Amino acid sequence: MKKIIIFLTSFFCVVFSSSSFSKEMKFAAKDMNSWSVRYFLDKTYYSVITPDSITFKDIPQSGALFAKSSASASALFYKEKIDLEDTPWLSWSWRVETFPTVENERSKKGDDFASRVHILFNKGTVFSTKGISYVWSQQAEKGDVWENPFAGKKAYMISVESSKNVGVWKNVQRNMKQDLKEMFGEDIRYLSAIAIMTDADNSGTQSEALYSNIRLTKNKYVFPN
Repeated sequence: MKKIIIFLTSFFCVVFSSSSFSKEMKFAAKDMNSWSVRYFLDKTYYSVITPDSITFKDIPQSGALFAKSSASASALFYKEKIDLEDTPWLSWSWRVETFPTVENERSKKGDDFASRVHILFNKGTVFSTKGISYVWSQQAEKGDVWENPFAGKKAYMISVESSKNVGVWKNVQRNMKQDLKEMFGEDIRYLSAIAIMTDADNSGTQSEALYSNIRLTKNKYVFPN
């Protein structure tokens, strides 16, 4: 299933429908849970987990968004025009609970990840939509980059976490403007959307993860100890 191609084209209308440019923002679990849904194969289950949860321990005070895929793929996306001059830095916290069972993450059949954060931009036509997927990889080294097996040079995968440990929170921060320059060789001013997705549709297995506090900031965010 060419879900990344569908994923890219689904954001075409965002560039023209959004008129607001972003300043610094923070998205807690309840905010992410209200983002628009895009289905690819069945539904990934997303729900807000509070700090007093009996099922999950070590949940931030602002809560966490739990994502569970059972051979499914659906994304939550924030559809606003994001000015990278104002907010080039993207930071978030995430935690894997269950990794999908895959043989090769860089293949079409293995293109499933417990946690992804996407950034997308568009230069005016549906065919110009491109993006980056920041992924928690089971197989790649941290910092590895490869083309998405469905979209080729229109979408790059960057391994920003390579630990196989489950149940452990990890913090990530990326300079999106710099990453886009390195991947596509040009200065990108505006994003059309950011999104999160937990999927296991290609492998037909299961994956689970938690997401917390996505931030768009002018300067590099300092995570609390």
